[in-house]
Amino acid sequence: MKLYFREKHLMLLDGFMESASDEANFVLLFGKRKVGKTTLVAEYLKRQRGIYITVSSKSSALQLNDISDYFKTIRITDSYIPSFRNWKEMFEYLFFISKERKICIGIDEFQNFEKIEPSVFNDIRELWETFGKESNLSMIAVSSDMDFISRTFNNKDNALYNFNKNSIKLTPFSFSEVVKIMRMNESTLPVNEILKIYMIFGGLPKYYTLLDKHSLWNSNVYETLKSLVFSEYAPLGYELKELLLNEFARGNKIYLSVLQAIASGKDTVTEIAKAVSIPSTSVAKYVSELENKKHLIKRRTPVGTVDASRSKFGKYRISSYYENFWFKFVQPDIISYEMCDFERILFSVSQKLPVYFLERTPLVLKSLFQEFLQQKPVSDLIQSTIDEIGEGWNRDASVDLVVLNHSNKTALLGDVIGKDKGSQLLQITELMKKVLLLKDFYSNYSINPFVISNETLDSESLKLTNENKINFLYLRELLGLAETEEKAKSKLIRAKSNKLKRTELVSAPLFTEFERVEKN
Repeated sequence: MKLYFREKHLMLLDGFMESASDEANFVLLFGKRKVGKTTLVAEYLKRQRGIYITVSSKSSALQLNDISDYFKTIRITDSYIPSFRNWKEMFEYLFFISKERKICIGIDEFQNFEKIEPSVFNDIRELWETFGKESNLSMIAVSSDMDFISRTFNNKDNALYNFNKNSIKLTPFSFSEVVKIMRMNESTLPVNEILKIYMIFGGLPKYYTLLDKHSLWNSNVYETLKSLVFSEYAPLGYELKELLLNEFARGNKIYLSVLQAIASGKDTVTEIAKAVSIPSTSVAKYVSELENKKHLIKRRTPVGTVDASRSKFGKYRISSYYENFWFKFVQPDIISYEMCDFERILFSVSQKLPVYFLERTPLVLKSLFQEFLQQKPVSDLIQSTIDEIGEGWNRDASVDLVVLNHSNKTALLGDVIGKDKGSQLLQITELMKKVLLLKDFYSNYSINPFVISNETLDSESLKLTNENKINFLYLRELLGLAETEEKAKSKLIRAKSNKLKRTELVSAPLFTEFERVEKN
């Protein structure tokens, strides 16, 4: 996997290492699966001539034997390399050889120590206190298990409590970063088509590596789904099924049912319980584990809620874009999927995607508003800072986006409208009704409604917005903010590509963020 937009993280690692150049140093690198942690640490270790190991669930004896052989293969030192009887001996050996020169080791899947040898954490703390001041060992612990991280580094009873004073969290790419990546690879897709791909796969680097591997930079969303999901031996075919079977040892069907219910729009505890046919009190347990331990879902409350933890208006959303897509469209028809009835499923999905994209667009707009607050047309709409942004709802109504400024006491309430939700006039009229129903919730604010559409307003709708002082934003202009200096280049590429057949197009090699910075 190539690196994009990670140079600042490499610089952070450099800074952490340099700040502790005369003693041992520990760095925690964490983030969700597929966010590029292994790629980042591998690149850093390559630059530092460091060592990389992965802790698996197999026996410690077998792993230590493999590590000893690996150390001999890469000639970690000219000194004797022994066999290790336990993990403490391995770490002690690293402290010993790092007295002579700097040793940097990355330990992937660090959380697996908890399963195979929990005493390792005590050993690390003890060895650090004994040899840390006289060695030059740098250790990068890599993990995607947020529950483990909390138990290990935030719990006073754990030996590694507060051990992660140097930490780096990797996050997915934003939509604007994905647009840049597409343009770097000579994609000529319109920005609204890139948006569709993003709303299915989100910003996790793994998915854009697959675009490169399968030469999909210029493939529309339908072609991309066919290649990556809806075909025999598709790379994303059974990824989630295997993951979830491994994640949940018991009650697997209930977890799957809860996730499927949330993806379908049943996002309150009451609605989820009804959808999966179990009591609300029982659902709470599964929802809590999915949110707090597995981090597969996230609870949200209406923008402007004073005490979110006590709010009765909590709703749940699946955190990952692709997981949400899978549980909405594939999991409900998993038998047909397993029978390889891909054409029928893909056709059915494609019929439902327009509405799905309309419903998911506010998630992207939220980040665009924050990222491009100082640029038109966002600046014309907001005209101040953003204190809170997200969805707004009460028992009677909901709107796609609410933007609050507490100091100016202004509240912007808006919807994304489109032809797949009915006529423009009807949708704008509905927005006006919803604003009135939400007025009490934002009683201390001056309310300004707005609509966002990818199509120009018809005469009746335009008259209605003007008469009621409803701001109108063109979605295409908002998406255009995500285009970069690559835009001019992409127009030239598009002009040339119009003369070529799709099969004649060749994707450019991936650029690393380091190469991009160097060229600029």
